[in-house]
Amino acid sequence: MKKSGILAVIVALSMTIAIVAGCGGGNAANTTAAATQAATTTAATTAATTAAETTTTAAATTTTAAAKAAETTTTAATTAATTTAAPETTTAATQAPTKPEIEMKPVTLTIFGLITGGYSSGVQNDPIAADIERVTGVTLDFDMVFTVEKLQAKMASNDLDDIWITRSDYIETQIKAKQLIPLDDLIAERGPDIVKNAPNMLKFNKETLDYGTGMIYCVAARLGVGSDSSLTISQEPFVRWDYYKAMGYPEVKTLDDLADVLIEMQKRWPTNDAGKKVYAAGLNVQDVGGPDPLGNIGGSFFGKRGAVFADRLSDMATYIDIFDELENPVMTSAKFYNKLYQAGAFDPDSVTQDYASYAAKCTNLEYLMGPIGSAFEEANRAFAGNGEEKGFLPIMPPEGSYTTGGFETPYGAVGSRFAITTACKYPERAMDFINYLFTYDGSRTILSGVKGRVYDEYDGILKLMPGVKEKMNTDPDFFNAEGIGKYNRIAGLQDGYYDENGQKTNLLADPYANPPDNTPPTPLQQERDAYYGIGELDFGERWETRLFKQRGYKNAWWNNSLDLLLPTLPDDMQAIKGRADTVIVNGIMTMIFAETDAQYETLKDKLYGDLRAIEYDVFAEWYKGVRAESVGRAASLLK
Repeated sequence: MKKSGILAVIVALSMTIAIVAGCGGGNAANTTAAATQAATTTAATTAATTAAETTTTAAATTTTAAAKAAETTTTAATTAATTTAAPETTTAATQAPTKPEIEMKPVTLTIFGLITGGYSSGVQNDPIAADIERVTGVTLDFDMVFTVEKLQAKMASNDLDDIWITRSDYIETQIKAKQLIPLDDLIAERGPDIVKNAPNMLKFNKETLDYGTGMIYCVAARLGVGSDSSLTISQEPFVRWDYYKAMGYPEVKTLDDLADVLIEMQKRWPTNDAGKKVYAAGLNVQDVGGPDPLGNIGGSFFGKRGAVFADRLSDMATYIDIFDELENPVMTSAKFYNKLYQAGAFDPDSVTQDYASYAAKCTNLEYLMGPIGSAFEEANRAFAGNGEEKGFLPIMPPEGSYTTGGFETPYGAVGSRFAITTACKYPERAMDFINYLFTYDGSRTILSGVKGRVYDEYDGILKLMPGVKEKMNTDPDFFNAEGIGKYNRIAGLQDGYYDENGQKTNLLADPYANPPDNTPPTPLQQERDAYYGIGELDFGERWETRLFKQRGYKNAWWNNSLDLLLPTLPDDMQAIKGRADTVIVNGIMTMIFAETDAQYETLKDKLYGDLRAIEYDVFAEWYKGVRAESVGRAASLLK
């Protein structure tokens, strides 16, 4: 694509971003969380696949941190079960009720929300949906196409589905519009497993998301607490490791180092096996929904959380705004991608392609690096299935760095908050369905697949069925065919939850159900382990856990409590942020395609001038203040 064509597309793109970003009522930090969740849609589905360590995400996805193996002893698991699965109740509202005997009338419920991408809307017919219908009598009719614009249109027109899987930052508007029903009585009557397994989440929602009503309007799924068994290596630079090895493993300590390695790699391997040009990297700007995903490469790899609204993992109160060009992830990422572009190693289609096109290029080996490992899952499975010692593995940050091993969601994920609308004709049945998601069986089915198809009970222990592990590692269609990963965002109990036998809800991450020594590391993974100095693992130990300890990484968890506590943006700040999203995406993409360093600096100065012209500096000062207040509240809640 010629330079003039790229600039024309960027101008057109800015109009699209204005529509998407300008219609929100969200809070500032949650933009990052949603983008991460959306980018990590299949993270937990491949948790046991050692060919590629992923999350999800935004993706999310983040996504996201359902893990790949497990605790080293039954005692540790049992301890976790005692402290996490059945925490202390604290209020009368969290006393476990007895569910009345009622007729389980078969119903079809329409559900709209941020579930996952790449699936068709309508009544779902995969094995997991069929099993949920068998147990609960509820047929799932999902609208899988979630956008902020679509949600806003539904809210404005009062076009209500039965259940909304909404975001915490839209709940206040929906309550004021009388579009949601309070859930206190329904939970007391028909939510025994929610009360038993998630009392702290209920208390948090009632105290912080009631918006002056004193009632519970949402139930948050994806409860999880960080543990060694759920460490994930997912948001580091994933590179063609066989090429990296052939180059002699050049040292990478900075983004400049990484760019130099990729530029040389692209020169040595300029095409794929089909003869198509290979680029060092690319982006999917058409559907990013805002500027945050543009900062992935400069973010968690170097111990920063978020992008435009970033902070250091070492100090969540330290806000790194976009005017800090040496620290802010969006700005450091822009400089990195521009260096690739000037060397002819950055995909010019980045400004026009969506995530589906981007992911297809990752699968077809048209990129040498990506900032999120999930995009290379299919390529890695294909290599493993063919017995080839090739694939994408992460380059880790220097020893002792601040980095991230995943998310903690003690009060549920930002974008996985179940609400029942006033249009629902069967609110009791809707609560039956939601309650099932907070049972161990319900969460396990969603995260692991259907019992009798993927796993079964052997001598009192749940284990993967014969042949399943091999299919997981070699069959690219296995997870889609079983529905595994499709509904991960609605599973109630995830990381750190153990049943009465000490087994995890996600059996793909349980060492007794999915023993890590069943399948030895591939030759490529053995090379990776040798490079990082990882020896033979103990039973139940995962290479991620050993790697984090061995290299002394710090602050391995992103806790989402701060994201949940940040206030809804007032109209004037939302207006500034909406305009700023457009200006930032337009400016960053123009900077990436600068032909020279001098032109890059000129365009950077223009971006800063444009932001000040729309009073973005006023927004930044306001945000610093509310962030500091929210950090204090988060710290008190986590005590």
